[in-house]
Amino acid sequence: DVMVPLQTRINAFKNHNYFYNIFLLPETHFTSMEIKRYSLQNNLNIKDRIFSKEKTQYFLDLYEDNVFVTSAEANLFFFKQNDANSNNSELTLDKIDTNLSYLKPELTVLDSYIKDGIIFVSGYQYSLNDEKNCKKFRLYRAQLNYEKINFEEIYNNDQCAFAKFMQAGRIQKYILDGRNGILFSMGENEIDKPNNFPQDDFSHYGKFIFLDLDNLETQVFSKGHRNPQGLLVDGNDIFSTEHGPYGGDEINKIKRGKNYGWPLASYGTYYNTDKKKYLKSHEKYGFEEPIFTFIKAIGISEIIKIPNNFIGENDMNNLYFVSSLNGRSLFLINLEKNKEKISFIEKIFIDQRIRDLKYIEKYNSVILALEHPSQIAILKNIEN
Repeated sequence: DVMVPLQTRINAFKNHNYFYNIFLLPETHFTSMEIKRYSLQNNLNIKDRIFSKEKTQYFLDLYEDNVFVTSAEANLFFFKQNDANSNNSELTLDKIDTNLSYLKPELTVLDSYIKDGIIFVSGYQYSLNDEKNCKKFRLYRAQLNYEKINFEEIYNNDQCAFAKFMQAGRIQKYILDGRNGILFSMGENEIDKPNNFPQDDFSHYGKFIFLDLDNLETQVFSKGHRNPQGLLVDGNDIFSTEHGPYGGDEINKIKRGKNYGWPLASYGTYYNTDKKKYLKSHEKYGFEEPIFTFIKAIGISEIIKIPNNFIGENDMNNLYFVSSLNGRSLFLINLEKNKEKISFIEKIFIDQRIRDLKYIEKYNSVILALEHPSQIAILKNIEN
């Protein structure tokens, strides 16, 4: 008989998610996996919520055999990838000095992205001179350096976002019409109070934006988005994972010039009223349908592609991990038919909020940014 700890039994009765594979973990449908968690430490007594048990967010990037950690409080750290393959239970983060820490007002980071030795950081600042609670989106770029980084601002949006939440800001490298640039998401939302920004062609909120890195000019790539929490450029295909309202988190295939329906169409519902309803069909009203909608919502976060050898199945070529916050799980998905149809979804319960994740090719493993408390986790296939 499997000896199940008392606390696990208690949790199982409190949370129905525990009944899915928690007793048999690391067994999954296709293989056996193990997960190891590391607490985060620093040697310089740096004040940042990622070193506490407070709820916060942070983001992961990989470069030169290192893992970079960018906190919501605009602190940048790194550690060696092989430190997360040791027998230790802690990871010590080394801090990189940057000018982001000295911005006034302070920057709240929404994503970081490293490509070809360049680091990008997105976030928002509260306006000092405008109306109360006015948030303004910012985007920064710098040459990566392990000691000191001086970021330059490459995009700013002076339209105020007064909604309670600004949580988009994901960044990916992209080439559009032969121009070298990045795609990034912009979104903001207030529960049960959607505005028309996502449908307004004069606003960048609720859009995916292409930024030309040579001349810093922008253009709207797609619109009608609520709160894109994940973004992946996979060859010629672009995928996003987006928070819906109550219920209705989406996986979307992003196409240039298309409209994804928010705030008019959603398979979710209003939180606190049944007197208002969103359109359910997207296609009927000229909008793009999601590839998939989670009902109920999972608090969707990031999406990454993983190779088929991660689970040891050589005849499946389009495997992805989708992570979740409130769902506290990873979801393994397989895409077919021009990557517009999901053939299966397997839920892998982690029991912690997952903000970000990356695939580490060298170790054939997935690194996860866990929250509340902040921990780094490594997920491996133990059958390979």
